[in-house]
Amino acid sequence: MIDVIEDKSTELKVGVVFRDVTEQLCNLYLEKNECYGGSFHKQFIEYGLLCPVIRLSDKLERIKTLVKKGYDCGDETIEDTLKDLANYAIMTLMELDRRCLNEK
Repeated sequence: MIDVIEDKSTELKVGVVFRDVTEQLCNLYLEKNECYGGSFHKQFIEYGLLCPVIRLSDKLERIKTLVKKGYDCGDETIEDTLKDLANYAIMTLMELDRRCLNEK
């Protein structure tokens, strides 16, 4: 077995990239939430966990389609879809936290 030596500069670079991606996710969330008027929250209240299951499933199907078509399928890229997928997961966590806060 080969020992892997962690390179601190690489670790730092990866952390910076991760932070950049999560900042992009936050900006995208704020932009879309304003455009859609908080529809995810409204649907979560109405349908519960079924709402994110459907949204996440739709995004996974979109990724499958993009992969089959060579990442060229109109105006949405695989990166766009992955960002939406990540944001739906985060929004679900936010709704679960909100539910826990309301139950206390």
